Amino acid sequence: MQALRLYIEGDFNSFPFPKEMKYQRTASFPPKTTLIGLMGAAIGLKEKELEELYDSVLVGIVMESLGGTAKDLWKIIKPKSGKDESAVITREILYNPIYWLYFAPQPRYKCDELKEAFFNPVYPLTLGRSDELILIRYGAIETVDLKEAEIDACYRHTVLPFDYREEEYEFEEVPSGAPFKIPQTFKIPTRFEYKKGVRKEKELRIFTHVYNLGLKFTKIRGWSDGERNFFMF
Repeated sequence: MQALRLYIEGDFNSFPFPKEMKYQRTASFPPKTTLIGLMGAAIGLKEKELEELYDSVLVGIVMESLGGTAKDLWKIIKPKSGKDESAVITREILYNPIYWLYFAPQPRYKCDELKEAFFNPVYPLTLGRSDELILIRYGAIETVDLKEAEIDACYRHTVLPFDYREEEYEFEEVPSGAPFKIPQTFKIPTRFEYKKGVRKEKELRIFTHVYNLGLKFTKIRGWSDGERNFFMF
């Protein structure tokens, strides 16, 4: 499989889970809808034009590093009994996340066309909120040939498009006493629809976020760029 690979770096980015209000956690990885939005910004697409890309474009992601996390306080205004009242919410934010992103833009957009779009984006490139800009490292946009990963390949710091507990798997061995974080599963929107100008969730799927404790599968394979293993979804 041919894909476009990007090496990107953010300053502060956040990927809040849906329907969390007073305390907004952030995921460690952007959802597919956010990655498609990034691609759309480079090409110059409006939000409604992204819907057709949710199925036709495959994406993959691996986290290279994370500088840390922070909490930010926001004041919001909400109507109550005919009056506006203020409330304070807490938002988690990722500091200096660095990712490898993979796009297989078939069949409408070719890798070369998408590569040129990322070199000369129509809109600012953000990951998360509209003011959470990213930096693409110079020379870090290239077309790569992905190979099917080995059957005993280890997947870490990545996203799996399924519930890992429903597959035959084993954890990688870790040194005694070494800190680790087990994978977590989340139900995340995979597409949106627009009704009367309001964006609403249309479809939810279960994804696994893998951190520093790697997973190996005995019956399924993902993809590899020769250095990192991940799944395209």
